[in-house]
Amino acid sequence: MYTTSVVDLNPTALAGLGLGIGFASFIFIVIIAMFVMAILAYIFHSIAFYRFMKNRNIENAFLAWIPVVRAYTVGKVYDDINEKQDKKTNFGVILLTLNCAHWFFMLFPKIDVLASVSGVTLWGLYLAMLVLNLICFNLIFQKYVPSNSSYFILTIIFSIIPIVPFIPGLCLLKASNNQPVS
Repeated sequence: MYTTSVVDLNPTALAGLGLGIGFASFIFIVIIAMFVMAILAYIFHSIAFYRFMKNRNIENAFLAWIPVVRAYTVGKVYDDINEKQDKKTNFGVILLTLNCAHWFFMLFPKIDVLASVSGVTLWGLYLAMLVLNLICFNLIFQKYVPSNSSYFILTIIFSIIPIVPFIPGLCLLKASNNQPVS
């Protein structure tokens, strides 16, 4: 014969289950929001540097849309501005090299001589790229929005502390609408 038993519904267990589902939902929403902000940042940066390259008549503006190579476009715009002032820089190649090395060590961390050095190498490359990008952005904002330093300040803050990672791209996008000031 079958016997039936009453399942003891423990209120504490049900509350814990509800909290777990709520926390998992919150984490899922945060991950989706971060993904959307990263895509927006990518699109804003790409459009901005595509426009900068087109406005400055720099060849291969489409490179602004290729993830690793986009670092080259940032440096190339900087190089072009400096070239117009009779200064010779090679930030395009430098930023491209640093970015390729950064991605190489991210994808193949065991190739580094010592595994513990890999993290230091990545952080060093990241900081070098950040500093060089900010140097480039500073000159770009000086040429395209000289009267408004808040764009550069927002770019510094949100590049170092990427709470809302699309803010630097949005500032660059707004600047790319302007014509450069001589």
